[in-house]
Order: sequence, then structure tokens, then C-alpha cells
Amino acid sequence: MKLNEVQIGTEVRLVARNKKGELVFKSEIIKLREDGRVILNPVRHKTTLINFQADGITTDLRFEGQEGVDILFANVSPCIEYEGKNPILTVNGNLEGGIANRRDCARFVMHRKGQWMCGASRSEEVIVHDISQSGISVISNRAANVGQTVKISWQDAKKNIILVEAEVVRVGPTDKMEYFHGCKFVKYYPEINKVVMEIQREQLKRMSGMD
Repeated sequence: MKLNEVQIGTEVRLVARNKKGELVFKSEIIKLREDGRVILNPVRHKTTLINFQADGITTDLRFEGQEGVDILFANVSPCIEYEGKNPILTVNGNLEGGIANRRDCARFVMHRKGQWMCGASRSEEVIVHDISQSGISVISNRAANVGQTVKISWQDAKKNIILVEAEVVRVGPTDKMEYFHGCKFVKYYPEINKVVMEIQREQLKRMSGMD
């Protein structure tokens, strides 16, 4: 990766792969954040905004360097975030490839009642605090262990039961004698994309003053 050649305005190509082959999308670097994330203009297929991570699409991020075409990042899934009402694509410059981790995607507060099951223990009530396309955080009365796999369920806005499996990556106490757990999904869940998009739509409505 030759980040020293990359600057704002650099044209890049996102090479997306699936079973049918490759698709190439053009974009442009619009910001380089201090935390190492590279911010790109979003891309569309026809008129549809492409959410690479939510759709489980891995890409190579390439650009024309001084010595020809270089791969800036390999096997990454750019994540959609919003700056105000404007969508942007973010890629974590600290990753060496692979699906982005919990901290790489925008989180959306839910604060909704749910259930979880830790190991062989019976189901307990928790609060689903927030969610992203790569993970979830919950608040419970008892602490789980980092590295433990848990099953978490809740109802979406249409009363459908959402059930996911996630690994606990962070545990900390709250000021109410409870425990906050940051978790990452153990696999890709397509239904999470619908949950996130619904939350985004509600947020945009509130920002626009529309009820």
C-alpha cells in the first residue's frame, strides 16, 4: 500500500468480486482521516447506492500509482456512513484486508428490549443499545466473558424476531450497576442491513423535520 502517493482528489477503482466475476466502479478520495480511514465518494450501480459491506461484497481498492496500477487495500468491504444527509464510503486504512471490524462502521442507537443466551445459561432480558452492519452492543445485569459467543434476539419495527450470534469483544460496567457488551457478528446477516436502513430512514426523517 503506497499511502504516500494518495491524496485528496486521487481517483480510485473499486474492483468488486462475486461468483459471476468482477465489476469495476470509479470513485475518488475526498478525505483522509487521522484515524487512518480513507473516505470515498459513494458509488452506484445504475441508480442504486451500493453498500458493499451490508451486501457482503469484498473489493480491492486500486489506483494509478507512479509505477502503474497499485492495490491500495485488498479484500475490504467499504462501509456506508452519513455526514449530515450525504452518504460517504469509508475504508479503514489500518486494516490489512478482510471484513471491517466493529469500530469501522457507523452505529445506530436502538435501546430496545431483547433477549440473550450466554453459553448453557438460560435466556435473559437485555437492552439492545446500538447496532451496526458488523456488530451490536447490549446492556445486561450480568457480565459475559470476552471471547464468549452469545445469541441475541429482539423484535424489529414490524414485530419480526431478529436472531443473531455474536462474539463478545468488550465488557465494561455502567453507572447503573449493569454491564455494557460490545459484540461482533460471527457471520454476515442480510436482515441486519434492513434493520440499519430502517433506522437510517427514521433518522433522516427526524433531521428533515418529517414525522
